Formats: sequence, C-alpha cells, structure tokens
Amino acid sequence: IDATDQAWFLGLKQLLDTYDATFINTLEEEEKRNYKRFRDFITPMAHQYCQPNHVLLYSSSEYQVSLYSTINAAITAATHPGDLVWLCPGTYYETINLVARKHLLIYGDQAQLRTRLPKTTIITLKDSQTIEIAGLHLLHEIADAATENGIEITHSSHIHLHDNNIEAGYYGILLTDVHNAEITGNHLHFSQEGLSASNSSNIFLKDNRFFDNTRHDISVSGKTAADTFR
Repeated sequence: IDATDQAWFLGLKQLLDTYDATFINTLEEEEKRNYKRFRDFITPMAHQYCQPNHVLLYSSSEYQVSLYSTINAAITAATHPGDLVWLCPGTYYETINLVARKHLLIYGDQAQLRTRLPKTTIITLKDSQTIEIAGLHLLHEIADAATENGIEITHSSHIHLHDNNIEAGYYGILLTDVHNAEITGNHLHFSQEGLSASNSSNIFLKDNRFFDNTRHDISVSGKTAADTFR
C-alpha cells in the first residue's frame, strides 16, 4: 500500500482502538457518536476498493485491504482482534456461523443476505464476545416456515446489532444466554417473533422498529423483562 493508504490505516487502527474500548465500556450515546465517526471515516476507502457482490477485509494489524468473493472467505481470514469485514453492495446467498470469535466487526453497505434453504438461520453466533453487525438486510425467501431465523445468538456477550433490516420466517433475532448487548435502530418485521430473549440480561434496546410480526414483536422467557432489558 502507498503512504497515503498507510496513514489511513494508522488512523483506522487508532479509531478502532477507541471505538472498541468505548463499545465495551458504554453501549449508549457515546458509542453511537463513535460509530458515526467511524463509519464516516471508513466509507470513502471502502468505496475505493469495493466491487459489487464482493467483501473487503480490513486487517487491523497488517494495514492492508483484501478483496474476497464470499463473506465466509473474508471471515475465515479475519484472524486479528478488531478486523473489519465490509460487505460491498450486492446480494449474497450465504449464511454466517461464528463460533468462539472475539472482536470482529461486520458491516454492510447496501448488502442483502438471502437464503432459500429451509430450517436455516442466516447469522449464528455462539460463545462469542465483542461482535458487531450493522447495516445488513437479512431476508428469508421461505418466509412462512417455522424454523427460519434471521440472527440467533447463544452464550455470548458484548454483542452489538444495529441498523439492520431483518425479515425472517420465525425469529428475527433470537437470544439465548446473552448478556451485555445492544440492539438499536433495527427493523424487525415479517417474522412470527421479532425479538425473543431467553435467560439473557442487560440487553439495551433503542430505536428499533417492529411491524407486521404475526405472533409477538418481543417475547421473554427465563427472566423477567425487567431483568432482561434496560
């Protein structure tokens, strides 16, 4: 990379360090301001490198941008804390399965994840910490099935889901044993259950829009709503 890009990467690393620390310590207004600053900083460089239906990986330690043809190839290559996977505009017929991952950011720029597969969850997180997913449109083309989910998270903490548009068959977002998470600015619709939380705590909800869900917008089990949400 040239000197200009290297300077940009150094700025990105400093911003990621600040952003990550803010995310861990406070999940509200300060973090939201940092996200806007972060997104404004990174978007011009993403547009420079992006190709339709391709995925960028910004390495937080190697100061380089790599271009991949699939989301999962980029995620597999994202081995350093603070790596950023950026989905360029397009439609992706993929599912994502994150197990025991830490400090990973996945952002979409007019990116849609679709699936035609029955009994499928589009994004699955398990045993993971400090994961951020933003700006994606998740769509199940088999919208009437009872086992298709948008995002399913199990036994994880410090998860941030924001500014996503989720249309699933059954659960838009399903949380089980999830703690210290923020779910903000999402559209959850055309599911049976917009958001369901089981045995979870300290889940911050703000500015989400629920509509056209056939059973419940929000449901809670295992703990009271007061213990689950803040």
